[in-house]
Amino acid sequence: MIEERSYLVTATLRARIDFAPIERETPITRADAIENAIGTMPDGFWDQLEAEGWSVDFSAESDDS
Repeated sequence: MIEERSYLVTATLRARIDFAPIERETPITRADAIENAIGTMPDGFWDQLEAEGWSVDFSAESDDS
């Protein structure tokens, strides 16, 4: 049998990004957390994923309890 089919596969990576208490002029934002998470991976990691056809989307939710 010859069959052709497409699947959309979602792989989820999660990282907890903790910020040490520090005096800041502005509150820590989701964008700050995302930027720090991106920086935890080696240079070119996200570019390589995108070059292989992966779509890389980032979001962040506060985990304050």
